Amino acid sequence: MSLSDELLADFEDEGMNTDGTEAKPMLDTIEEEMETANEPNNYASKTVKDVAKLYSSSKLQNVMSNISEFSKTDRRSVAGPVELDPEYQVIVEANQITVEIDEEIGTFALKIKMKQNMDVIM
Repeated sequence: MSLSDELLADFEDEGMNTDGTEAKPMLDTIEEEMETANEPNNYASKTVKDVAKLYSSSKLQNVMSNISEFSKTDRRSVAGPVELDPEYQVIVEANQITVEIDEEIGTFALKIKMKQNMDVIM
């Protein structure tokens, strides 16, 4: 299987969260943001911390502390399947958080764009 085939297969597999629930497509999230942007004074009381839910989440804090712990120790050899290695699990969780960070960046960009458009209109 070529790299492009694997990439296409990954895109086809999208739609499920890691816990097995159905993921909401990014387009739906953007459309929801656009609908709420039309509400008057939608941005007046929101701060960055109100929008950045991942930054203060316990999930991110746990992964960051695990990364710190594993970076302080020497790498040991893995006996058995790599999927059972705790360090590998932290790497997988960190990659998932990277995707969530990317989605939050998209949400921020959209909110900023809508805020600028609202300021120009008003």
